[in-house]
Amino acid sequence: MPARERLTERRRGYQHNMGYREGVALVLAGAFGLALPGTAMAGLRFAPPVKLKGARDRSEPRIAITPDDRRWIITSGPAIVRGGAEWVYGSSDRGRHWKRTPADPPSGPQPSFDLDIAATRTGRLIAIELDYAGISFYTSYSDDGGRHWTRSVGGAQSGDTDRPWLAVGPDDPTTHEPRVYLLYHNLGSGSAQHNMFVVTSRDGGATFDAPVPITDPVNSPQAYQDLQCADSGGPSSLSVNPRTGRVYAVWGTRSAPFAGGCGASVFGPFEINVVAATRVWVATSPDNSMGSWRTVKVVDDTATNRIVGMQLSPATLDRKGNVYVTYPESRRAYPDYGGAAIKYIWSTPALRSARQARLRLLARREPREESQGCVVHHSRADAQRQVSPSARHEATRLRDPHLHRNR
Repeated sequence: MPARERLTERRRGYQHNMGYREGVALVLAGAFGLALPGTAMAGLRFAPPVKLKGARDRSEPRIAITPDDRRWIITSGPAIVRGGAEWVYGSSDRGRHWKRTPADPPSGPQPSFDLDIAATRTGRLIAIELDYAGISFYTSYSDDGGRHWTRSVGGAQSGDTDRPWLAVGPDDPTTHEPRVYLLYHNLGSGSAQHNMFVVTSRDGGATFDAPVPITDPVNSPQAYQDLQCADSGGPSSLSVNPRTGRVYAVWGTRSAPFAGGCGASVFGPFEINVVAATRVWVATSPDNSMGSWRTVKVVDDTATNRIVGMQLSPATLDRKGNVYVTYPESRRAYPDYGGAAIKYIWSTPALRSARQARLRLLARREPREESQGCVVHHSRADAQRQVSPSARHEATRLRDPHLHRNR
């Protein structure tokens, strides 16, 4: 790539396909790309932070961008306990001003702050919320900018489902409508039989098919074994290549000399569902058909017991379809979370082995601080954009705010 073109891409910040290496570092620095007034990174200046009027301070907000370049944020409304109802805000001036949509997506009686939002090429918004009542998802869509919302049919509403992630792919060859994917894991029942599941919608999120398990004892025995006894904090991210339609799911686990996740609570501290992961897995499928998933272990700190999750370690794609996984890695063994470095590892679309992938350090936190992973998601209609985990601190406190270039 010519130097002038590289400079242009660097100044542009995060790209259509979420993945340019310079762009990943920028998003690590500021939630939504709106915070950190006066901070200059890689030729960009961040605008002052904008408060979403009325929104709750404790939530896990997500963002999507429709083809008309409007931004949409889903977050939680006010609540005395737990999460508030789903609230969606829109911005037509690239995040300078935000206005709540005329109507709210349908929420259950006990909404949580596990939320996500995605946008399709048609401008449709798809929102999802995990509800504590039945531990199930409330999924809905709007074709008019949030004036009206329609409840989706299906979409893992059977109960005992947790941590939903949405991603939009190219059009389905049969319906000619955008495919939408939903990733989640089973919660309480994971103590007996645990897995990651992906559900497909072939009509832009209006209806969803039956869940498809990602791992199994035959095709991915180690990944499957590590998930057992609920030894995972849940999925970290879901991405789709907008050209090929290939799907990528990421999650973390622990392991042990034998018995995988069940053995991890024998050889190490007992943990269930909220797990200090020592491994990161990436799975890929061309279309989420049954039996099509293939898993790759991309990070493994089992021997040193260093933490690589804290709770999430999400992935992203660049325009060529290369896969990037970002993760915080503690300096010392569990339970010491302090001083974690934010790293990334990347591979070609075919997912080479972790030994072949190139590892780079993004930033290291001060030893006195405790890392806490959080994720902001940028979902664009013409290509999903997903943001890596951000430590809970400002960019000015990063020792190395720029990504190291690949050699």
